[in-house]
Amino acid sequence: MWLGPIAGVMVIDHWIFRRGKTDIVLLYDLEGPYRYSGGFSVVGLVSFFAGIIGEYIISAVQETLQVYFNSIPVPGVELAWYYGFFISAIVHLILSLGARG
Repeated sequence: MWLGPIAGVMVIDHWIFRRGKTDIVLLYDLEGPYRYSGGFSVVGLVSFFAGIIGEYIISAVQETLQVYFNSIPVPGVELAWYYGFFISAIVHLILSLGARG
């Protein structure tokens, strides 16, 4: 449920926008390029949650939403990982391109 959206954001950010290059020293720089907005990438978070919401919507439409412990709904689609990955990746790509101008 969570891994697909996280992977979608990471793949687009690391391989498409950063071309596979990360400056390890700048990762720990509080004013470096990886700081984003208060330490969080708003585009990354929106993309991540879009993937999770997409998984739930697809499961609800296919009527495969499962409930655990009588209160926790979980996407029951076997392909939810892939749905979350592609939804998050596409949303992240679109939002990042829009943010870069």
